[in-house]
Amino acid sequence: MDIKTKIIEVEDCVRRKIRQYCTQEKISLYAFALEAKISYSTLRDFMNEKTEPKLGTLVLIADYMGLTLSKLVELEESG
Repeated sequence: MDIKTKIIEVEDCVRRKIRQYCTQEKISLYAFALEAKISYSTLRDFMNEKTEPKLGTLVLIADYMGLTLSKLVELEESG
């Protein structure tokens, strides 16, 4: 697997985890962004696959979700 494919898989995994978190906590992406202390436009653009998040943004997301950065970007086992 090439690096670009791996990056896309990790980003998709993070998006799924954010969506699951918002559903579980019954909050909007806007509320998530506010509570995680990141701009809504940054989160919205990442969720809409328009941008890649910076490391600092991933750290803030992981912290807000109560995860380590490694758990946030960890790919789920398939099968």
